[in-house]
Amino acid sequence: MTKTYPPDWSPAEQDLLDHVTVRLIRPEERAAFDELLIKEHYLHNAELVGEQLRYVAEYAGHWMALLTWNAAAFNLRLRETWIGWTPQQKKRRLTLVVNNSRFVVLVRVPNLASRVMKGCLQRVSSDWLQTYGHEVLVAESFVDPQLFRGTCYKASGWTLLGQTQGFKRSRQDYYVEHERPKQLWVRELRPGARTILRGRNLPAALKVQEAGLVPDCPQAPEQLEQMFRFFEGLRDWRRRRGDYSVACLVTVAVGASLCGVHRGQRDLAAFAAGLTPAQMRALRFPRHGNPRRYSVPKETTFFRLLSNLDNRALEQALLDWQNHVLGPPAAEDDQVSVDGKELLSSQGVEIVSAYAVKSGRWLGSERIAEGSNEIPAAQALLRRAPLEGKLVTLDALHTQTETARIIVQERGADYLMTVKGNQPGVAATVQGLYERSPRAFFTGPLGELVQRYELNRGRPEARCLINFDATAEQVCFPAVQQAARLTRFIERKPNTKRPQDQPAEIETEWLLSSRPRALFSAGQVLDADRWYWGIENGLHLRLDVSAGEDRSRVRNPVSVLNLAMIRRATMSVAIHWIQRCRNKRQATLQGFYDFMSAKNRRKAFALVTAAGPSWLPP
Repeated sequence: MTKTYPPDWSPAEQDLLDHVTVRLIRPEERAAFDELLIKEHYLHNAELVGEQLRYVAEYAGHWMALLTWNAAAFNLRLRETWIGWTPQQKKRRLTLVVNNSRFVVLVRVPNLASRVMKGCLQRVSSDWLQTYGHEVLVAESFVDPQLFRGTCYKASGWTLLGQTQGFKRSRQDYYVEHERPKQLWVRELRPGARTILRGRNLPAALKVQEAGLVPDCPQAPEQLEQMFRFFEGLRDWRRRRGDYSVACLVTVAVGASLCGVHRGQRDLAAFAAGLTPAQMRALRFPRHGNPRRYSVPKETTFFRLLSNLDNRALEQALLDWQNHVLGPPAAEDDQVSVDGKELLSSQGVEIVSAYAVKSGRWLGSERIAEGSNEIPAAQALLRRAPLEGKLVTLDALHTQTETARIIVQERGADYLMTVKGNQPGVAATVQGLYERSPRAFFTGPLGELVQRYELNRGRPEARCLINFDATAEQVCFPAVQQAARLTRFIERKPNTKRPQDQPAEIETEWLLSSRPRALFSAGQVLDADRWYWGIENGLHLRLDVSAGEDRSRVRNPVSVLNLAMIRRATMSVAIHWIQRCRNKRQATLQGFYDFMSAKNRRKAFALVTAAGPSWLPP
């Protein structure tokens, strides 16, 4: 069928509509895309939430329009009525709805907007499946009626449901009225999408996309009450005491984290709603109405709690609870690693943590101030963490004289630090000491040599460490007692394109320690350097992969730190369970969550007893 156009259209306009294409942007185009979107869109920002895709419409290599899609809005009364699903169905299936958050037309051509929108709707579901592993069934979008009429949405087959109530999400006060209600437009991306979403069961092809419900709390009421007492001393910042005490809300957050609920305030509210009446009574939930029923804290209640709760007070309360559950630390648990981690979905908030690598105990956390780096945050953390008599290991960034002084003089501990290019003077001095030493010094009383062989990511690796005596005067670094030269030989893969005369990668670094060789041999130095990475493998990797910390949508910096500390305290409990678990197939973090959230297992874990055989899995 031959396409016809109005007689007043130019041939160029006709050709443009016939050949305009819509595609996903390439990674190298992201910066230009965001810059143009900020410049041209009336909101002047390019921030997206949750799962997201960015499209560009182009003709002959020129960009004609920009579109962005991201996660759907959580609460929309008009949309829920239009679909007809229940609150539980919405909670589990909201990932199947997508929001057209930005649409900018850069060139004014009749019918271009509707043509671009039609082309994007034809492919957005398949692109979502390829990118995130699931389809989307319904699209939604908001249109400001004071600026636009939504003509392109109407022409593309969208349905106008009405106007929103005019509220927006805010960090300061959660829901804030902005006095500019938007038009809500919706469109099914496949026939019968609404019927599928409100059905009792999803089709087999979509079943795997259905998000799981928040698990129920397995702790007995008396266990929750005992946990409650650890948080009773937290200060209530409110002028007028609310319905829910601070201790009550923190106990709910800790109990939820023990079951693998980590994403944010919304899931905490759902977890609280699943408590039994006996559990609510143990946590002092208020009762209202006639007949009197327990009132459940809302999402906004947890938002205000996490945004205003004192970080240091919460940290101390969590450490007290953790130590009560796990018992006193063992004598051999003498190495502490300090390292930072960025929470990717929380607008780049970074947190430095102290971690006992052998036992898996969390010892405290500090948020990195905006515009700063890890060094001052780590120093503040070291000043209050329990370090007496322990060995503190840090990466090369923290090889600072002030950090060393805090560890040795203020905290009564020892350090093992790596010296690299950030301390060129110290590195040159240590290398000079090594080169001036007798060639056979490591065979006598002046030093030691130790070698280890292992597989590292499937590649053979040899590590050779030579340690020797050094003084603070020689190295110009506080409290130095010994230095070491660590060399790694890593065999290159056969298929690499490196020169044939380089059979292996050779890495050399220098180590400094305040612990003398008589108490800290070369083999122990090599082991301690290896143990440092326990904070990455034992804590950070578990938080990302199994706990989903990087997927948390909490944005307020105070809330981010409070939730991060709760995750780390409960992670210590989980790691202790994993280490003692008799069934090695269950000895995983996911196994711990499954065990904790199992139905009808009220005695799953004795939260108020020291570590003992009673709380091990059968």
